[in-house]
Amino acid sequence: MWDSAAFSSIFLASAFSCSQALSTPAHTQVTQTVGRFLPTESYRKKIIIMFNIRRLTYTLVFLAILLTLTPSRALACSGVTPSFWDGFTSATAVFTGKIISIDMNGKVTFQVLKSWKGSNDNYLVVANDPLTCGVSFTKTGTDTFLVYAYDDDDGELYTHEFTRTTSLSKAGADIMKLNIITNLVPIVLVSIAIGLIIRGIIRYFLQRRRTAQ
Repeated sequence: MWDSAAFSSIFLASAFSCSQALSTPAHTQVTQTVGRFLPTESYRKKIIIMFNIRRLTYTLVFLAILLTLTPSRALACSGVTPSFWDGFTSATAVFTGKIISIDMNGKVTFQVLKSWKGSNDNYLVVANDPLTCGVSFTKTGTDTFLVYAYDDDDGELYTHEFTRTTSLSKAGADIMKLNIITNLVPIVLVSIAIGLIIRGIIRYFLQRRRTAQ
């Protein structure tokens, strides 16, 4: 048997709900329904923060890749060209040479025209990496350079931009100084020899004069 009082309460509640729904405008119902699915203010802030973090991460990754792919010359190529004396004393070999060949690794083979210091070989191979402060060597058949070369860890000669290595057309002052330095010892020896000879001659005539007296 149905409880008439309970049934009446349920019926009245349902009727009230239906009447309230019917009395509510359609756009209000839609707004209320959509509003349930819209994110709250705090949730929107979290989304913005996560997006900014992700964008920053992508930017950092891109910069890291860019720096990795960028030649080290752009990052590490800096220095000061030494003075003539420092360049000469620290160099392993100093010579003028004509470029014979340049290989794929940037090693340059020179025909030695004149050597002021180091090896007296007719040909020398000098390492030169254009991507790490290398000298801009070109092979046209007439290019001649004054080369200041140094020993690397493997015992090979190398040069770079921040040495006094330069084309022969710009090396006039250095070549003049190199000639003076390398010829200084012979000049000094000759001067000493001449001085001794003159001294011997003077002593000889003084001795003869004393004997004559």
